[in-house]
Amino acid sequence: SRVSEETSFSAGFPASRSGRLRGAALAHGVDQLQVTLLMGDPHIGMLSWHLETGTDFDLRIATTQLARAVDMLLARAPDAARLVVANLGDFFHAEDDSQRTPRGGNKLDVDGRWGKILDLGFQALERVVERGLQKYPCVEVVNLPGNHDPRLARVLARWLATRFRDEPRVFVRGNDDPFAFVSWGQNLHMYSHGDTAKPP
Repeated sequence: SRVSEETSFSAGFPASRSGRLRGAALAHGVDQLQVTLLMGDPHIGMLSWHLETGTDFDLRIATTQLARAVDMLLARAPDAARLVVANLGDFFHAEDDSQRTPRGGNKLDVDGRWGKILDLGFQALERVVERGLQKYPCVEVVNLPGNHDPRLARVLARWLATRFRDEPRVFVRGNDDPFAFVSWGQNLHMYSHGDTAKPP
């Protein structure tokens, strides 16, 4: 059966662990492996001031940190037959220029105009896919809606599908359902932002 390598990484990730992942790739065969890159709540466009919140955060920091994290993760990940990029929701901090959460109407601190945030956010996700294509034979994108960007996430997925429509190595999943299911061999991966999941 195919083996799924879905591992969390951090800036302090030891090189020895990365070596073990590459060893697993050799043991199982690259064609048996899938690598999953999880992105939870990037909140592109959020503004935070350290004197108020303890940490500075803005559009530049968000896009720079995302790019650096992706580069680090892909450099340390094993070779595989497929990369799944899973945006778990709230890719954007605000749905539109009203700068409020869609359901609760809570005021959001936003860095810049909506058009600027869209441009840089789209470019950031485009770069993730392009970096994935440099290493992997194919890239599948899961782009889930979050509670901050439930409609904008649908726009993002459709834009990304159009951007890569002539690239047969890229598959962008539809996201009208807030739950996504991706199979690989005998493995089933289930994704959701979680805000719409109700306990039984």
